[in-house]
Amino acid sequence: MTLPSTEELQHLLNAAAPGEWQFQDYEEWEHVAGPEYPPQQVAIAHTVEVDGVPLFGHANDDVLEDYPGNLRIAALAPVLAAEVIRLREAIETVAQISETRARNCHESNQLVAAAGHTVTASHLHGILEGDQE
Repeated sequence: MTLPSTEELQHLLNAAAPGEWQFQDYEEWEHVAGPEYPPQQVAIAHTVEVDGVPLFGHANDDVLEDYPGNLRIAALAPVLAAEVIRLREAIETVAQISETRARNCHESNQLVAAAGHTVTASHLHGILEGDQE
């Protein structure tokens, strides 16, 4: 899956349900066979909600038993998207600072330092472009 650009990610974040997304775990138990028998689970629901309003989830199935992290990670989506945007902006700022320092070092004939700042800026831009190295 290709990651969205910062602008696309911000657009998605702006279009998402506002508020704090929370994972909710609901189970209902009843004495189905009579009070002398242990209670049995009669309903189960796992949802992602904002202010008590369900956005999505699963009810009465085993999806969470097979993949217990799915909805919990989904509930973090807006916070994680905002963090990705913040980190990308911070990396871009540091890359710009390195480029400025490289120019200043080059102008004052500090070529080794200029080269180091250029490599740093290039590496940071590579991170922003998705390089894995």
